[in-house]
Amino acid sequence: DVFVFQLLELNASDYPDNELIIFNRWGDILYEAAPYNNNWDGTGSNGTPVPEGTYYYILRLDIGQGDIIRGDVTVIR
Repeated sequence: DVFVFQLLELNASDYPDNELIIFNRWGDILYEAAPYNNNWDGTGSNGTPVPEGTYYYILRLDIGQGDIIRGDVTVIR
């Protein structure tokens, strides 16, 4: 399974400079991708699986316009 944003799936060309940051409850960045291609599979930047739990994300669609989506995602294995 991967973390998918329908907005990027349907309109990826509208947000060519998008960026995704995923971090844990302590604010440590676990994953970054620019541009994000709807392909985060629950692994950290080093490729190892993150533990089960809730993680937080910021998806910057268009930094110049201030289009930002924030939320949380729960990893269950």
